[in-house]
Amino acid sequence: MGALLIDLSRTTLAALVAVTLTLTFPLLSEALGMETPLYVASILAAFSAYRRATAPAVDPRRAERWLMATAAAAAVAFLLRPDGLLVALAIGVHWQATASSRPKTRAMSLSTAERKALIVFFALVVPWLLFATLYYGSPVPNTLAAKATQALAQTIPRWGQGLLDAAGDWAQQFSVAAALAVVGLALALWRRAPDRLPLLLWAALFVAGHVLLGVRSYFWYYVPLAPVVALLAGDAVA
Repeated sequence: MGALLIDLSRTTLAALVAVTLTLTFPLLSEALGMETPLYVASILAAFSAYRRATAPAVDPRRAERWLMATAAAAAVAFLLRPDGLLVALAIGVHWQATASSRPKTRAMSLSTAERKALIVFFALVVPWLLFATLYYGSPVPNTLAAKATQALAQTIPRWGQGLLDAAGDWAQQFSVAAALAVVGLALALWRRAPDRLPLLLWAALFVAGHVLLGVRSYFWYYVPLAPVVALLAGDAVA
């Protein structure tokens, strides 16, 4: 996870800030025995590979390999947790939205890469979907409905409220880092940073999806957002 954060950072100082803030995130230590760290690593791997695949001067063949690596990492994220599908969705939306900005010759050479990336993704995902459907009756985990049902109890906070509470607690403990993250977010949006917009799109989909589902607040579902905030804070000092 640390190596991926370094790769996604722009300077050594930014990397130091991103790694430090992520590894000291209070909820991360509580989720070390779960799939969460591996899930977060797969998300970071997907966006790290995608950044390399879309680099301005990247060789088409190298871009093809990185795009396939992006698909593989996104598939792993989905296999680890169903909401990992949002990683592929965010990258796919960004890829299509920026198609016009890519040179025509490069776009044509990457059409094959797109097909290969899709093959990699579905080759990893479809076998699990078939097995889950045949063995469990549905690829959708029963825990999803259970968590949504649990949230109906008035004494249990919903996901959105839990996120606000967790963010507020973190901002109080790390006020300087929180301020830097806000600055980093503003800079990313103002500059339309190509290495941050896909990640921010995923974060927005991640938050919106859980809020709309109205599931119960579970602390480990907030951990994947920590690297995003940490990277933004690092950008502010880059």
